[in-house]
Amino acid sequence: MKIAYVTHFDARDVLTWSGTGFTIGACLKEAGGEIEYIGPLKKQLNPINIVRHLVNDKILRKRDHPHRDPGFLRYYGAQVTQRLGGSTADVIVSPGGLPLTYARTHIPMVMWTDCTFANLLDYYPTFSNLSARTIRNGHDAERRALANCSLLLFSSQWAADSAIQDYGIDPAKVHIVPLGSNLPNNPDPAEVERMIAARVEKLASKLTLFCCGANWYRKGIDVAVKVAERLNAMGLNTELLIAGCSPPAGEKLPDYIRLLGFINKSDASGIAKLVELYESSHWFILPTRADCFGIVFCEASSFGVPSLAPRTGGVASAVTERVNGYLFDPAAQAQDWADRVSAVVRDPSAYAKLCLSSYEEYRKRLNWVTSGQTVKRLLQEMLAQN
Repeated sequence: MKIAYVTHFDARDVLTWSGTGFTIGACLKEAGGEIEYIGPLKKQLNPINIVRHLVNDKILRKRDHPHRDPGFLRYYGAQVTQRLGGSTADVIVSPGGLPLTYARTHIPMVMWTDCTFANLLDYYPTFSNLSARTIRNGHDAERRALANCSLLLFSSQWAADSAIQDYGIDPAKVHIVPLGSNLPNNPDPAEVERMIAARVEKLASKLTLFCCGANWYRKGIDVAVKVAERLNAMGLNTELLIAGCSPPAGEKLPDYIRLLGFINKSDASGIAKLVELYESSHWFILPTRADCFGIVFCEASSFGVPSLAPRTGGVASAVTERVNGYLFDPAAQAQDWADRVSAVVRDPSAYAKLCLSSYEEYRKRLNWVTSGQTVKRLLQEMLAQN
């Protein structure tokens, strides 16, 4: 199967979109696809669009997304249409709708993504207090892109429901296909069992929580700090390891909090550091306030590390209650999180069982090989019907 993989960014860059854009392309290739990369695309620099953006941003004090302007997206669409003119691809796959909004081609289009515009609106900080034109253009672009696609693949039920309910998409062309771990060379079952045994043995002396996120507040790192504080107050010797971000200026953290800074996934030493952290941590904790899925939950599961997360966005499609972790109400207090952790780790056999089921969830569902085969099957079924 020949697949035109369309992205507005450089899908060969492992650092873009936390590596997910890169990995989707690799996943499709691993599943047997012959990949033709269409991207990165050039951005339109239209003076009128720029002026409108500045008026909204500087005068009206509204967040404005000029890349959702119809003219901007038509420029994307023209590039995609031109580059597909001589393509022999059987199908087009894109991890987002923007390049597909105004693309014109006879080749069937497929989107594999983690959200809709409606999902993001007033949910992510960068999608709050938006200008009227951004909201109007955003919905219009999303509706057009979804309608252009013959098949829609979403990583979560949350996103799939939005496509159907917010944009009137036929449920028959909507499917849920989770994403996977973006770390290479995940451990095999024997290695994971060894890691779990070592962590269980360590429970008696120290409890290690690992947290990784690029934004201190949105990722809920402040809540994770409070959870570690409560666990220590309950008599559990707990350390919290934080990668990816730093606290607000002037905030003093207790000694049991360790800041690890940014860890580069495109660097061998960065990969080795992440492997070490997952291998030695008892829990992965991310009290995120907004997330469309959470690749990090797949990564934690691949090491048999259970996750602690809130029921928000698409997270519930990455963390299954009592299978590869626990989910909490977004309004839950740090003590609620600490009580759950304490109840599990005070029973080493229960903790070990949860670790094993976390790894099984990764093997069965939260990995790119399984998802790639699912996508391959869905693409073949779609093409057979066309």
